[in-house]
Amino acid sequence: MGRSGVLTGMIMMALCVPAAAQSLNSAPPKTIWDSDLDGTAIHLQSGLQCPNATGGFRRTQLIAYDKVGLDVSCNYRNLGTGDDITIYLTRRDPAQLQQDFDSARQAVITHTPTAKTRDSVLPAPHSDLKWLQAGFTEHDDHVASDLFLTALAGWEYEIRATYRADNAPAMTAAITDLDATLMKTAGAHLAACAAVAAPARAGQPMRSPKILGPLVISGAARAMLDLPKADSGAQWCAENSILLGQLPFLDWRNVAPNAVAVERITGLAPTGPRVYLLRDPAAQEVAAKSDPGTIPADGGYVVVVDSDASISVMDIYAGYPPLTDIVRLLVGSHPLFASVSKADKKITLFPPALNPH
Repeated sequence: MGRSGVLTGMIMMALCVPAAAQSLNSAPPKTIWDSDLDGTAIHLQSGLQCPNATGGFRRTQLIAYDKVGLDVSCNYRNLGTGDDITIYLTRRDPAQLQQDFDSARQAVITHTPTAKTRDSVLPAPHSDLKWLQAGFTEHDDHVASDLFLTALAGWEYEIRATYRADNAPAMTAAITDLDATLMKTAGAHLAACAAVAAPARAGQPMRSPKILGPLVISGAARAMLDLPKADSGAQWCAENSILLGQLPFLDWRNVAPNAVAVERITGLAPTGPRVYLLRDPAAQEVAAKSDPGTIPADGGYVVVVDSDASISVMDIYAGYPPLTDIVRLLVGSHPLFASVSKADKKITLFPPALNPH
C-alpha cells in the first residue's frame, strides 16, 4: 500500500524518546534485510524469507518504511505480464487492524483514480488466519487489484496483488507459495515471540551500600562469562524502536528458555557497542549473605555495554528494569560502575560501586 493510511510499526516510548520517523528506504542495510547464499532475502526483525523467485515472478525490490526494520516489504513482478505482488510486514497493535484495512482500501481508490471496487477477489492464502480483503478493478476493468490484510502475532501481514484477470491462476499460485514461505519463517518466529509474555518491568536500581560492590563484581563476572555466547541459542524478538537524536536503535527480547542475556539494544550499523540486560542468578545468593530481601523473586539484573575492547557495567537492578531506565543509560551522563577488559579479563571498579550512597 506504499504505507498510505497505515502508521509504521513503531512503539512510542516514554522519556521523550520518539519512534523512528517514517523513512522509505529502497536500499535498506543488512541489519534489516540480509541475504542467504542463494540470494534469499532475510528480514532479521521478523524472520521473513523472500526467495529470489516464485513461478514466473521475480523479486524486484526490498523496502524498509522506517529506520529500524519494523515496517518492511518485498515485491515481486512477472516481467512477461507486468503482474505484481507485494508482501508487507509491520509491527502493529492488533486493535488497529480494521482501521488500517479501511485506510488501505481508501488509499487504493484515492491514489488510483480509475479504481473501482468489485465483489470478487482471489482466494485468500491457505493459512490459519482471518483475512480482511477487498477487490478492485483499474484502467477500465482491464486490471484487477486485490488487498489482503491479517494480524500475525503482534504484526500486520498484508498482500497487494495487481494483475490481468486472465492471469489469476498464476497469481493465486504465486501468492500461495509466498504465503507458505512466510508462515514457515516469520510466522513460526513471531508465534514463538508472542507465546512468551513480556516481563513485568518493576525493577529498581540497587543501591544498598552493604552489597552494591559485591553485586557489581558478580554482574561483571556474569558479563565476562556469558556475553561471548549471548547470541548462541538466543531467539531475539524485535520489540521497540528508539530514536536518540538522529540515531535509531532497536530493542530486542530473548524468549529462549533459561536465557541469561534477556534483552539487548542494537544500532542500525552491523558493528558497534551493544547494550545487554543480563540476568544474574548469583545476585540473590550475594544478597542473602549481607542484605537479605533486597533482591526480589524475579532476581537481579545487570545492564552492560559490550564494545570491542571492554564490557562496561552500567547499572545493577533488583528485578527486571523498565525499558525507559535502560534508555536513560544511553543518554546524558551516567556513572560507570565497573569495566571488564577483554584482553586480560581484569575487572576495574569505579567510585559508585566502591562508595555507594
